[in-house]
Amino acid sequence: MDARISPAALDWDEAETRLVAVLDWIRPAELHGLLCGSACAGGALDDRAWLGRLLEHAGEDVAGKADEAALIWFRNRALVNLGDADLRFDLLLPDEDAPLADRLDSLAAWCSGFLSGFGLAGGQSDHLDEDGASGLGDLAAIADLDPDTEEVDAEENYAELVEYVRVVVLLLLQQRVTDEQRGAS
Repeated sequence: MDARISPAALDWDEAETRLVAVLDWIRPAELHGLLCGSACAGGALDDRAWLGRLLEHAGEDVAGKADEAALIWFRNRALVNLGDADLRFDLLLPDEDAPLADRLDSLAAWCSGFLSGFGLAGGQSDHLDEDGASGLGDLAAIADLDPDTEEVDAEENYAELVEYVRVVVLLLLQQRVTDEQRGAS
């Protein structure tokens, strides 16, 4: 596990193990992206709002009792590091030992989930500064990544992409917090 991440935070293997039995329509990376996008847009993340946002995203009923418990568990564990004062947030993606194509596919799914969560929670790109709007556009491009890339430096590029996405998320989260503080004063 990454030294930046709290031991209470969710990890890929645990998420996959606990969610695969109850959620066969969404991968942990996409689900984590959806949650983070919702948080960055300022959307409510209480139980009802979170389950409602998933229903909107999925377009199907995911409100069964087993699903609700797993989804609430996921939300609680996944948010441990988002907004951490020490910037220890990290994306929920497969470990380094997974094939690169699987990691790229998961990164694209994470970005797609983020964009969906951001939009469903009412996030608006026209309220972002230039860096935030550009970052959001970059996430859209990453969501369209081809996981079967054959680049020589693909491994290094993957690590740089993951770090870039992490920084964009922290930037968007900071912009939301700053906007909320301005609105409160």
